[in-house]
Amino acid sequence: MVKTMDAFSMVETIVDAHPLHSVIIGGDTNCELSGNSPFDPLWLELASRYNLVSCDNFISSPNAFTYSHDSLGQQKWNDHYFISNDLVHLTKDHNILSEGSNPSDHYPISFSLALSLDDCQPSNKKVESQSSLRWEKLKEEHILQYANRSNELNELFPS
Repeated sequence: MVKTMDAFSMVETIVDAHPLHSVIIGGDTNCELSGNSPFDPLWLELASRYNLVSCDNFISSPNAFTYSHDSLGQQKWNDHYFISNDLVHLTKDHNILSEGSNPSDHYPISFSLALSLDDCQPSNKKVESQSSLRWEKLKEEHILQYANRSNELNELFPS
């Protein structure tokens, strides 16, 4: 739970620091967004607060699961993409890639947007929330590495 909360804090900090930008978040969320997981309310609240949409509705894959553990007989949809509501009209495709060789118990997911350069301009989003990154589990050297990398990225992609 602590790792998930640290990840949430990091996502909030990054999104809050870039209020004029659209957001795409993807990966293993450790929940199915069905209300049965302890992480479901966290993701759903985050999506609501930042006007994000789950891309599960756009799935075109025949499998309705991204995690499969044969010996335990478990199949779950634990991997998701969330996007800013202003990107929904650009959604092209979302798939669970269940074909081919995969050493993981999670199937890769893919997500596509149909973008033009005009779509990449900052919007007039309103700044509403303030959050702080929780660093309890990080060593000072990791915080400095993160700060240095953030500065490098800010120089490459100024807001």
